[in-house]
Amino acid sequence: MSDDVNTQQDQPNNGYGYNYGFSSHVGVEDLGFVDGPRGRQYKVALNVDEIHINGHGTLHGGMVATLLDACMARVFFLSLPGQNPDNPIGGVTVEMKTTYLRGAQKGRVYALGTLIKQGRRVAFTEGELFSDDGDLLATASATMMVTAKQGSD
Repeated sequence: MSDDVNTQQDQPNNGYGYNYGFSSHVGVEDLGFVDGPRGRQYKVALNVDEIHINGHGTLHGGMVATLLDACMARVFFLSLPGQNPDNPIGGVTVEMKTTYLRGAQKGRVYALGTLIKQGRRVAFTEGELFSDDGDLLATASATMMVTAKQGSD
């Protein structure tokens, strides 16, 4: 694996274990909650390198979707009432729509996830992917659903 890809040890541990597995393997950085242009948002970032680009030399669409899903899932799950890092509430992305607006080149990109509406089991989120210069590259919307309550087996 390339030294440019962030490993688990490189990622900040936000208490909810998001610094492991696929996200860590591909280099997604969890930057946590920020006061963004749309209020409280969750931010993730990526240093786009050779392993992330497609045959056209731009950020692969699957990686774009991964970044958007990551920020939207985190803003939902970490905002759930009663969420506890020692016994987290589980959930899934039920549906996601991604709109690709512009290709990203090598460099840094970041995504911001926004919680639009939250119910007891289902929530609606939106995400935006930006270049380091602030250019909007892609947008997404998703429906998230709680699948397990705390203490469930």
